[in-house]
Amino acid sequence: MIDIYSKGEYPANVLSNFYPNGFEIDGIRCRSMEGFLQSLKYSSLRRQIEVCALPGKLAKRNAQAKKWQKSKFYGGAASGIAGRAPNIRSC
Repeated sequence: MIDIYSKGEYPANVLSNFYPNGFEIDGIRCRSMEGFLQSLKYSSLRRQIEVCALPGKLAKRNAQAKKWQKSKFYGGAASGIAGRAPNIRSC
């Protein structure tokens, strides 16, 4: 079994949502996967960009009061982006 706790030991810790594995998705820079996931709670593209820019634990804490909705939002639109794959690159 592998423990992917963010404060765990390398190399397993880099698999955590909270680990600062920065990446860019459709031109929006995310500091961690947790920041990206928490940003999906917001329908506002501006707010999504703000949350993506936060480190993992801060992003979770910042979006904690916002409840998950049935629809997730990506790029300011409800999930199910019209048949296109996002452009993702590592930073």
